[in-house]
Amino acid sequence: LSKHLTYCAASASAWQQIAPAGGDRTRVLTFHNGGDAPDMVAESFGQERALMGVAMILANITAPGVITRYGKPRALIFGDMDGQQSPVADIRGVFADAGIRSADHDDVRVALWEKFVLFNAGSAITAGTRLRVAEIRKDSAACALVRKLMEETYAVALASGVPLPENTVEKQYNIFKNVMPPEARTSTAHDLEGGRPLEIDFLCGAIARRGRALGVDVSASETAYALLSPWKNGR
Repeated sequence: LSKHLTYCAASASAWQQIAPAGGDRTRVLTFHNGGDAPDMVAESFGQERALMGVAMILANITAPGVITRYGKPRALIFGDMDGQQSPVADIRGVFADAGIRSADHDDVRVALWEKFVLFNAGSAITAGTRLRVAEIRKDSAACALVRKLMEETYAVALASGVPLPENTVEKQYNIFKNVMPPEARTSTAHDLEGGRPLEIDFLCGAIARRGRALGVDVSASETAYALLSPWKNGR
């Protein structure tokens, strides 16, 4: 399922639409950004049938039928709801036979939230400022906000029981400052520019919601959500 298939509450409707296509042994794999989608799949299809995935790529639709990729990342990581890859060895084999790289990872939950640490910050800042990474890097206040958003996502992950490494924020901030292509923007920024609905309920909105429930300071994510909220249903 592409993350562009559905937005917000429409995800539940999408699960219902695909349900008749599967049987009792059918597993459902989602590559949505953020931490909500695997739980939503598990609620709809059962914990044992739900799989979580992470798409490691920077790309966007630049014209009808044209997808432009930025930078080197190009891999899929996926496993079961416990983050283990051994139960999905058969699916990984199908991917390999098709020439699709499925990277090894000790815990897919960690991979999912490591990306979320970067993506929540990148999504909020590129959409909120309407700028590309190169311009944001030049502004100290914007960079400070990037780091704060990363710290909040990291804190929410730990409070949720995800064992992220201690250096996660430093690592992801270095990627933002020194590794991400200068021309990069997130899909949220592209959707905002195109007048399309925004997935913020599952990004900064999800960190705000989860953080409040867990007693974590998520003031930056709450502010980012408030600034983008008027546009979340499109222009």
